[in-house]
Amino acid sequence: MSSEFDKNEPDYDVVHKASDGVWTYLTNFLFDGLYPVGNRSIIYLIPHLQSLVIVNPAELSPGLIDQIKALEVKTDAKVRYLLSPGDWHYLYIGAYLKYFKEATVYVPPGRIPSKEPDFAFQTYNTELSNPLPEFLPTLSVFTFRGMAAYQDPTSDRWEYLYYHYPSRSLTSGDSIYYSQLPAEEAGIKLGRVYGHVRFHHWGWKTIKSVKACKWTIDTLLEKFGDVERYIPPHGKLGNMKIEGVKEDLLWIRDWLDRERPEGWEDVGTEFVEPK
Repeated sequence: MSSEFDKNEPDYDVVHKASDGVWTYLTNFLFDGLYPVGNRSIIYLIPHLQSLVIVNPAELSPGLIDQIKALEVKTDAKVRYLLSPGDWHYLYIGAYLKYFKEATVYVPPGRIPSKEPDFAFQTYNTELSNPLPEFLPTLSVFTFRGMAAYQDPTSDRWEYLYYHYPSRSLTSGDSIYYSQLPAEEAGIKLGRVYGHVRFHHWGWKTIKSVKACKWTIDTLLEKFGDVERYIPPHGKLGNMKIEGVKEDLLWIRDWLDRERPEGWEDVGTEFVEPK
């Protein structure tokens, strides 16, 4: 049985315990300074490393700094990892390093390194399906394959997923999305479908290789077949799905065949399954 799960985040800029070893906090982030998409960070406790992992480090406020430091004391663990889950999630990482000096930063290769951010970082090893095996058996990091870079559809876009075994919860960057509310309530139309986990809201514009995307979903379901919950990096307070996630992933797998544009051809070299 998986542990209890509470998606009811009380307010913005509040560290909220979602499950044993899992905390979230949501900031009132405006994409392009205009669109209120929200920005959610997820904190995982890795007991055997006495470490806290922050996925998608969002904007820091003085209150959040104090709450995260209090969590370090409560868990007897230090923030040692700051993980970008994808191409567009890095803007606030540098601020964390001023307060959590033991932390190592990981970002995907490609867009973020090209921006020459003002903080030290390492890139995920994209040849590995799990580039950070040291988090096992608590947390698995999984490389999403087959997406195309926004600026160049012939180039790879590297996104990452994170599976927390005790809570059976999955989180991600922008490879998949979830919105529980109609557009007028959510603040911005994050996608075409509400109430279900779906592929990136730009759909086929973000796909380089159908074969690789299908491999990703198949392998994801094979490795994490007991998945129950999804914690997205965006959305309003409490925007998490707590059941039916496996069925939604199967729908995405079928969608890749069912709605493939006529005459579609994968771009670039033939996809070879990683060892």
